Amino acid sequence: MLTDKNLKIFTLKECINKISNITATGEHTVGLILGLARRTVLYNKSIIEKNEWNRELYMGSQLSNKTIGIIGLGRIGKQVAKTCKSLSMNILAYDIKEH
Repeated sequence: MLTDKNLKIFTLKECINKISNITATGEHTVGLILGLARRTVLYNKSIIEKNEWNRELYMGSQLSNKTIGIIGLGRIGKQVAKTCKSLSMNILAYDIKEH
């Protein structure tokens, strides 16, 4: 189980009425993934603190043809999958329920 490995599971089932813009939530999730893949925060910090533009030091990777694993294909998971598909990513998904 995930809890045996000290991994936490979060669900937003109870927030159905509080999260009305699932598109924005899915896009934000993919934006965070893009930031990690492209190393945006490290690059930005280097430019601000050191006035340094070292492309090779902070070279990220593109998401096209990469594989993403999505656990849970509820409203947000489906939106993330849709957005990742538009970036030509391979999608592996699991949901306890069939949709």
